[in-house]
Amino acid sequence: MRHHAPLVHPRWAVLIGGLPSAISRGGALLAVASVTACGGDKKEIQGPPPPETGTIALAPLSDTLELRGDSPIWFVATITRAGGFTGPVQLSVAGITPTSSVSVQIVPNPIPPGATTSVVTMRETPTYSDQGPSNFPDAGPFTISAHASAGVTPDSKTVQLLTGLPHLGFRATPASLTIQSGSSGTMTLWMTREERTDFLPVFLNALSATEGFAFTFDQSVTTAPSAILTIAVAATVPAGAYTVQVRAIQRVGESKILTVPVTVTK
Repeated sequence: MRHHAPLVHPRWAVLIGGLPSAISRGGALLAVASVTACGGDKKEIQGPPPPETGTIALAPLSDTLELRGDSPIWFVATITRAGGFTGPVQLSVAGITPTSSVSVQIVPNPIPPGATTSVVTMRETPTYSDQGPSNFPDAGPFTISAHASAGVTPDSKTVQLLTGLPHLGFRATPASLTIQSGSSGTMTLWMTREERTDFLPVFLNALSATEGFAFTFDQSVTTAPSAILTIAVAATVPAGAYTVQVRAIQRVGESKILTVPVTVTK
């Protein structure tokens, strides 16, 4: 019987020479393909990238904020990246204990790479009643924090939150008037505002339960510290003791009422 030489190209002879003799001609070719595939294209298996490292320094614009009435407040939070860290930074606010809803908005959040500031806006929605606004958040500190990935050292700052209504002082000079029926009298109304609300107008009005009284203000809406009230008494008003109520209303502040005694003579 004639034996045929294996049909293997001399190029592969060295590779096949070390294979078991039991491998068939087709099997040898498969083995070579396998070796070629494994050895011909070497790829490194890459693990996860090392975590980012560095630090964040946070600096709020102010360490005291005043949340008064329904007016929003805002402040700028500035971050400084260091230690090779250049990635995004997430801001968060914690520690506010409101008795009603307080909304906090941070824009942008996170602070993207290359940027260093966010604007934090806070708003309280009070409930209004005859006694004025109520259910404000409790005064006290809250915390604003800046954090990033696990390898980056975060930072946080404490900010004091002041709440409630600005005080409005309200008085009249003289404190009482004597007016002859058919004539009029004047008094000066004095308004003392807190510095942070001295730019807000005060609304003035007056009323009496007795017919025949008329009221005129030189400024019924004013940002000035004083206003003049003129009370005119009709000739039909009998002599006697009366009272007039004068009210000062500030939009985000207190509402004050003065009870002014008026004596009418004939």
